[in-house]
This record gives sequence, C-alpha cells and structure tokens, in this order.
Amino acid sequence: YTRFRTNQLLLFLTVLSLAATANTLAQEIYINEIYLDPPGSSGDLLFEYIELRGTQSTSLEDHYLIFLENETGLDGESQGKIDAIVDFNVASSGSIASLGTNGFLTIRQASNFYSAPAAGTTDLVNTGTGLTYGNDGSGPSTVGWSDANNSGRTENSGFTAMIVKVDPDGGSAPILEQDLDVGDNGMFDDVFPSNWTVVDAVGINSDPDEPDGRLYADINFSPGTPPDGGLVEPGATFIDVGFEIEYIGRWGNSTGSTQFDWHASNLTNEGLAGFVGPADFRQSGDLHDGGEDFVESNQGVPYGTELANTLGAPNLFLLNGDFNFDQDVDGDDFLSWQRGVGFGNGDDASRAQGDTHDLATGLLDRVVDGNDLSVWTTLYASAGSIEAPAIAAVPEPLSISMLGLGILTLVAGSQNRRK
Repeated sequence: YTRFRTNQLLLFLTVLSLAATANTLAQEIYINEIYLDPPGSSGDLLFEYIELRGTQSTSLEDHYLIFLENETGLDGESQGKIDAIVDFNVASSGSIASLGTNGFLTIRQASNFYSAPAAGTTDLVNTGTGLTYGNDGSGPSTVGWSDANNSGRTENSGFTAMIVKVDPDGGSAPILEQDLDVGDNGMFDDVFPSNWTVVDAVGINSDPDEPDGRLYADINFSPGTPPDGGLVEPGATFIDVGFEIEYIGRWGNSTGSTQFDWHASNLTNEGLAGFVGPADFRQSGDLHDGGEDFVESNQGVPYGTELANTLGAPNLFLLNGDFNFDQDVDGDDFLSWQRGVGFGNGDDASRAQGDTHDLATGLLDRVVDGNDLSVWTTLYASAGSIEAPAIAAVPEPLSISMLGLGILTLVAGSQNRRK
C-alpha cells in the first residue's frame, strides 16, 4: 500500500512538472499582421494596423514591438536605429496589455473605419485627439506608440519589426533612436542588448526604388535586389518579391520564419478589384491598370481577394491544389487547371488560374503547366491526407488539463483501493 501511494505521488508530481513545462512552452507570441501603407493620401493616418497572435491571455509585460530603420539618409536616418516603439507595458491606456482570450491583439489608429475584431480579441484603438497611433503632435498615444519623427505611423519605406522581451533585472528597455547597428554594416559586429530576447521578427523593404535597405530579421522581403545582393544578417533569408510591399502577414496561423510562412502583398482600394469602401482593401495587381495580370502577392492570392478583414482571426490560407477555394482538392480543381493551362509568363499566374506550390521547394513559379498538374495529381491521390491548413486554433495552455488528469488518476487509485 505504501509503495502504491508513493507511485501515485510520483505520478502526480510528474504530471505537475510536465504541465508546468508545457505551459511555459505554450507562451508563444507572434507578429501576425502589419498593414503599413494603405492606399490614398491619408490612408496611413487612418488605416494602418498591427496584430499579434499567440497563447490565449498571455501577458505582454516587459514586451516591446520595435521598428528598426532600414535606410541611411541625410535627415539623420541610420540603419538599425529604433525608429518606432510600441510599449506593451502601457499599451492598454496606460496599463499592461495581454493577448485576448482568443489569442489575438490588434492595434488600430484613431478614427479608423475597420469593424471591431472577433470576440475575445484585445482591441487597442488610439483614443487620443487627432488621427494615427498617437504622439504625432495632436495628442498622446493610448496604445503605447512612439516614433522618432512624431508621425504616429510606420515608415512606408520599410523596416525590421521585432518583438523583444526585456529582462527587467538585466538592463534598460528600448529607447527611440537607439542604434543597434553602429556603422550601418550589420549587427554581426555589434553587441545586441544582453537582456533582450527576440521573440519574433520580420524585415521588409517596401519601396521598389530602394531595395538596398538593410534588414535584420531571419526572414526578409524586398521589391528588388541590390547589385551585390540583399543586405541582411549572416545566415538570414532575403526574398525578392518583385513588387511594392504594403502588407505583411503570416500565412494562416503559421509559426515559422521561412518565406512560406508569410504573405507579402500590396493592397488596393480600386473599384475594379471589388473595393466598395471604406476599409475592405483587396489584393492588388496591375489588372486594374490595363496591364498584364500581375498579382502582387508572393502566395499567389487572386486579384481582388479581401485581405484586411481578418482582425482577431486567422489570416488568409489557401489550400495547395485547391484552385476553386472550396477547401478540398478534387476533380473541380482539375477543371480549373485545365481552363488555365498555358497561362502565365513567370510573374502573373495566381492560384485561381491553377498555379501551385511545388511540393519540393514550396515555390510558386507563376506559370500554369504540367508541373502544377503533377502537384495536383499527388495531392488528389492522397485524398484524406491532403495538406492540413495552417489555421489550427492556437493551443491552450496545458497545465489545467494535465493537472485534472493527475487528480483523476489519484481519485481513480483511491477508489480502486476501496473496492
């Protein structure tokens, strides 16, 4: 009997230990979306937004979202300087912000026209006077925003966005214009603050005329490539998408740092794309300009797809091989491919025409041909095991359920002894 009780106690302590470990590992926080340059002369005063995603109800105490300058210019700009900060310790009207009960947090500018995000979202909207995220001369920010130019908005030319967690016992928090790249030649020879942990990051150059901005994330996107290659950290990935980037978001509920985990895009308010206003921004391309069917999306999202409508919910995800977007791969998709075969010249075919991600490389070649048929055939043959969408719910912390399991185990053991 004593040995039985001892074994039960050890099992219970093991369950508690596993639960604590699982709870620690589950505290994930990701940059989910950044809409940095909405169309229109005043678009970036009203319609920019930022979204984080992760474990439900996670506190953001000691967390900051920083934006690092990508350019060097005559007006004091310097690559690697902190150009803007969201201080999550005061982001909730002066209090510490947390992810919502659904795992999402959104930051919106004052007077924006977006609908409220999904229930359970921590919805931070600047309520200061004027527009923007605040601190733009018209009033303070209620969402923890500050920037070196007092503009109340992100810099349209690009940046590296980083979530950093600061050890409060190890040093200071980020400050505006703090230079993390002294010499503008990369961080590899500088000392990154030892009390900072980079939780998530993504870098973008936005302007097609300036592809030579320096970026500091593991994954970085640009509208072009400088003659000597992209300016990124050693071992980092540089992706030339070939178009202006105004939106960056995770693909579905992805968690990695590869090009396939992100959707780099350009959005439009063009009526031909389906825009009816005021905030249903659509996947852009040059169809509405009378040009070729070039779609400005590294994920092959069809022209006119609404993209700014997932606040507080998983981002857009399109199943590979599902050309009619009915959430399966079947004969109807083969007919879509058959209608589109031959379309594309390497930069314009989208998923709607029949372009697929190559199963080996993950790349879209923007041409509808036999390679896409081969991918469709493989996916069709796999039937019930077709690629699972990356939009699974964010896992809840496991500690409560595992603790319950331990208690049930003890109860069951106690009942067995009474029999």
